[in-house]
Amino acid sequence: MSGSSNTKHGLSGRDWKEAGIRILVPATGVSAALLIGALFLIILKVNPAGAYTALVRGAVGNRFGLTQTLFKATLLLLVCLGISIAFLASSINISG
Repeated sequence: MSGSSNTKHGLSGRDWKEAGIRILVPATGVSAALLIGALFLIILKVNPAGAYTALVRGAVGNRFGLTQTLFKATLLLLVCLGISIAFLASSINISG
């Protein structure tokens, strides 16, 4: 191996740092969004824990909620894929 100091699993300290950053940045964003949402709910005098519990139960709490969540997410992903392909082909025309 090269002169890098590999750990037991074959990852150097730099690899672990990059992996940590790749996990930490999105986790920080999600946490910040949940906290800001909780602040707004507190301002509206609503229990944030109850609101987030109802949100999760409504989205994935039963078969109907799960299928509706997957259906709507699939449509959004297909639209995003189409826009991405058009953007990569430089063929976006907003004016019509």
